[in-house]
Formats: sequence, structure tokens, C-alpha cells
Amino acid sequence: MDSDEEPDTGDGQRWGGILRDGVIRLGNKWIKGGILLLVLGSALESRAEELNPETTAVRYVFASSVEPQLYGWIQEEVADEWFDGDVPKICHVCDNVYRHATDNGSIITRGTQNMLNRKTLAQLMGVEAFLTIIARQYGETVRIEAALHDLATETPRFSKHLEWSRPWFD
Repeated sequence: MDSDEEPDTGDGQRWGGILRDGVIRLGNKWIKGGILLLVLGSALESRAEELNPETTAVRYVFASSVEPQLYGWIQEEVADEWFDGDVPKICHVCDNVYRHATDNGSIITRGTQNMLNRKTLAQLMGVEAFLTIIARQYGETVRIEAALHDLATETPRFSKHLEWSRPWFD
């Protein structure tokens, strides 16, 4: 028996799992949990993807629960989180309704959720992606839903939920 192998302790631990003393068993190998947690911890630490403020437009949607005096603060936090403090382009027309001709009439669509709208808006604004920020306030907490749509895929490139405490200075 190798020094890094332990005798089989039953079906419950045969396929791996966390055991006492911080030891993790994978197959027949035992790995100290500290090493694995160190590697996984740095990989799981999520810092927002850095976006280019010249090629990304931001669409803000503030729920009625968000106090208007917090709008500027939320926009600053978004700039710090995704644009390294730079002010991105703001898409004021991203929520407009658009009518597109089709073979059998026309369709009406809204905003950047539709690829055709996204491409039209991107051409008008000179951008390649749209970051949609939906802000809601629950007491002293502001919850942010962020989704980045690009021109390559219909689904968002990423979607993220953040929770910020209301600033003390407002």
C-alpha cells in the first residue's frame, strides 16, 4: 500500500468526499484540504470582468424602490466594478420599442434582449456590447442584477448578482 493511500473505509467514502481532519479523498488518493482550498479559493474569487468603456454601453433600470438620490452612487459603483472607474457610455435609447419588417409583416421588440435591436443600437452608438444593470432597493441594501450582451450570441455573455449596502454619506 502506498503512503498516500488509505484502506477502503466503505462505500460512503469510496467515491470521494471531505473527511475528518481536513483530508479530501479523490479516488484512491488523499489530498490535504488546505492545498486544495488554497488553489480553489483563488480560482473561485470573483472579480468582475473588466470592460472597455469605449465599446460597452450601459443601460440602467432603476426599480421604483430605489431612491433617486442613489442613482449617481449606483452609477459610480458600476463604473468602479466593471470599468476601472472610467465612465462608460450610457444607453438612453436601449429601452425604446423598435419595429422590424419581416416577410409576413413586422415584429415589435424592446431593448437589447433582441439581437436585431442590439446590432442596430451598436451601430448607432459605436459599441460592441451592452451591460444591463437592474437595481432594486430593499431597506438599506441595493441589489444589482447585471447582464452583458454582445453581438455574437443571443444569450448574455455573463450574468451576475451583487448586493451593496446603502452608502453612509447620502
